Amino acid sequence: MKIVVMVKQVPDAENVELDPQTGNIRRDGAERMLNPYCEFALQAAVSLREEGDVVVVVTMGPRSAEEALRYCLERGADRAYLLTDKDFAGSDAWATATVLSRFLQLHEPDHDIVLTGRQAIDGDTGQVPAELAVISGLEPFYHVRSVSKQDGMWRVTQDYGDEVRELMIAGSCVLSIASGSLEPKVPSMVDVQEAQGKPLKVLDRESLDLKKSEAGLAGSRTRVVKIVNQVHTRASQKLQGTPAEMADGILQAGGWI
Repeated sequence: MKIVVMVKQVPDAENVELDPQTGNIRRDGAERMLNPYCEFALQAAVSLREEGDVVVVVTMGPRSAEEALRYCLERGADRAYLLTDKDFAGSDAWATATVLSRFLQLHEPDHDIVLTGRQAIDGDTGQVPAELAVISGLEPFYHVRSVSKQDGMWRVTQDYGDEVRELMIAGSCVLSIASGSLEPKVPSMVDVQEAQGKPLKVLDRESLDLKKSEAGLAGSRTRVVKIVNQVHTRASQKLQGTPAEMADGILQAGGWI
């Protein structure tokens, strides 16, 4: 069985800055980490693996994203791909999904299942899993809490907050993993040493047979047209009197009861 995990390296959420000209996140010099939801997807993939199975991790990003892939290799992934090219810069969710889908088509077409994190904390769109599935001709399933294999099918638990669904899914699909352990596995020295010998392949736009118009800003269907820094202020007023008088005061102030 081959499990493909789509991951992303993101800036530390506490130190994110936006470029006021383009609206894109400034990544140079920012502290970087594996996206927490991608960590959950990796955990799910490693828990699924049995003897003879392969866990493949993939990310699209700058060369520095190799750090995130090494992190995944140390925590159980078997091999990794870095999709990097200056022509990928500025990709929105659709352009990102296009690149990832082409990777699946050309380099890992025999995958059995694809796992992603629910969303990336630097963009928060949550759209890539569904768009990847649509472009790749696969079914997407969101809000996944757990996945296991049973009778040749995927047993999936979806947690919608107000209800929990149990599904049996046949064939390959895209699962968007929403939860996992907040205390990920700490690799041993042996894990770290073994990870150095695991394959990590770098692919550019031409390796994916993509036109310049299909990725990056050129292939993106959304644009940041305006950035507004919202300053929230809170005002308070002390009301006195009978309950009826205070209720009238709230209504006159435009509030509600």
